[in-house]
Amino acid sequence: MAGGPDSSPSDILSSGAARGTALEAFGPAHRCARLRISHAFWNRSGFDPFLNLDVPYTGTSSGRLSEDALEVALAAADKADTASGLRILEIGAGTGVFAKLFLDRMKEIAPERYGSARYLVTDGSARMLEAQRAFGVLDDHRDVVSWRQLDAAEDWDDLEPFDVILGTYILDSTPFDLLALRDDRIWRKEVRCVLDHPDPDEIAAIRSALDADDPDRLAGLARRAQLFGIQTRHVEIARDDIPHAGTIPSDTGGETLPFVHSRGALDCIERCMSLLNPGGVAVFSDYGHVEPMQSHETTEFQAFGLSTAAGLNFPQIDAAFSARADLGYFAPVLDQGNLITRVLTRDPTMDLGALVEDLYGAVRHAAMTLPVETAREFLRGRMFETARELYAKALDLQPRNWALLEEVATMFQGSIEEHGIALELADLGLRLNPLSPGLWRVRAASFLALGDQGAADAAIARAAELAPANPAMLECKAEVALAGSRYREALLAIGEALAHDLEGEHHESLLALQQSVLARIATDQHVLLMAESNRFRALDTPP
Repeated sequence: MAGGPDSSPSDILSSGAARGTALEAFGPAHRCARLRISHAFWNRSGFDPFLNLDVPYTGTSSGRLSEDALEVALAAADKADTASGLRILEIGAGTGVFAKLFLDRMKEIAPERYGSARYLVTDGSARMLEAQRAFGVLDDHRDVVSWRQLDAAEDWDDLEPFDVILGTYILDSTPFDLLALRDDRIWRKEVRCVLDHPDPDEIAAIRSALDADDPDRLAGLARRAQLFGIQTRHVEIARDDIPHAGTIPSDTGGETLPFVHSRGALDCIERCMSLLNPGGVAVFSDYGHVEPMQSHETTEFQAFGLSTAAGLNFPQIDAAFSARADLGYFAPVLDQGNLITRVLTRDPTMDLGALVEDLYGAVRHAAMTLPVETAREFLRGRMFETARELYAKALDLQPRNWALLEEVATMFQGSIEEHGIALELADLGLRLNPLSPGLWRVRAASFLALGDQGAADAAIARAAELAPANPAMLECKAEVALAGSRYREALLAIGEALAHDLEGEHHESLLALQQSVLARIATDQHVLLMAESNRFRALDTPP
């Protein structure tokens, strides 16, 4: 029971949150078991979260952000009259596709800058950097690129100054605190993870892994961690005990307000500023909120597959850096969508305001996305020719957006069945991002429809290599195998797809495909039986 007759409704309701067995003691949110396991899993996953689309990298690495960042970098270099080769640092490079598209475009429009540039690709995960080299993402830029393992949340040693620093969807993964503010008082929201209906041996094993802080053991708990509940409590703390306390408001008008304290992001931006040459520029794009949170709002973790993070507090970041006399700080008047960009320079007299507004403001975002959104509406209404015209306009605006090319190619391959056009669009997209399993799948299905079994086999083999646990890739693999009368291979691919289709999105089509395979097997066996039973064919009777 929650208490006696004096219990309030909130006491009674909150008593239900006490259920579950605690896996750890209360502590800061960014050090809870869920996020520690998520971080360990991420560092050992390589490209899998990206290629299986657990992480929405199609937005951050579609090509548009790379082009826009390059435009900012070149504008700053021209204003600073940087004559020598640009030294570029990317933190949290992930798949390397952002870097590839940045350098592709630089080589195309500024070959003299490209020839003398040096681009340092970094990531906190050594496995991610290994995967970049293994898949040859940046092979076309070997003379320009170097690699280094670098954790955005830690201090960086032995780095020389840079002219350009890029960070896309990385600040969100740095340490943070969840606070509650009421004027000059501050409470930290402490958290602990719990598990409902656990087995005692499992609890002991999880606690042991957490105590050992062994990344391999923690990464192995990633799928189980999706079931963890997170209990919270507020503990009052002194303002002086909080890093970057000066960036936390002290006047809330008597209200108690939730506050995401993006202290790791503040640290990281500070480090980047210390590494910028005079006249250098930094471009950060990330997710978060752009309005101060209200008393009724609750901060939730963002979950991307088995990975977890928290969104940035952009009002805090804006307040911390926009008033700095030693920096230039640029933000659009109205931000676009959910992906927010901020630009900083080491030269406070450099004016990039108009360019930042043009590239990252809501007006351009609306102009870019309206044809795509409208095309999707017409596509749902089966008005394919109108959708075709609108997609053409969208690709005129974003000709190097491989994710958009994949969407349009999929439409032509599926709804319209113009497989030649789908194949050409897929080839264009793969020149931009050869790591897209979806584009390889479109290529395989198009070749299959055009009667080229060998090319279809090669394309789907590449798709399955990139995303071996993706149900859509496995379903296409089964279709290609069926077309080649490789029934065992088709059934194995269907079974594997069903095992990985945890949300049941492909169950119906997979089971229908399985029936098709079994029907083909039955037909072939019937033909064989008839051939065996009717082998002799007399042309006359015995004399």
